[in-house]
Amino acid sequence: MERNIFLERLASASSCCRDFTAGYVSDLLADGWLYWTQLNCSYDKHPLRAEEIVFPDDVQKYGSRVGPLDAEGVADLLRRDGAVPEWIDISVR
Repeated sequence: MERNIFLERLASASSCCRDFTAGYVSDLLADGWLYWTQLNCSYDKHPLRAEEIVFPDDVQKYGSRVGPLDAEGVADLLRRDGAVPEWIDISVR
């Protein structure tokens, strides 16, 4: 995936998450975003397909929780050789 498309989709998902959350909390939510990324925390118990790539050394290299990062930092961390995670879970904190 091209970097600009990844960044557009990250911004869109972040905006949707913020808008959804705003309907359920009374606190004012900031307009900007910072991200905390938890690496290698997903496992659905299905065997990897041939085209799937994992990075098991990431936690040792970066720690299990990386941040705060801006969107560019998230792209630098997660997007590798055009490959992006299959799933990114975004929530407001």
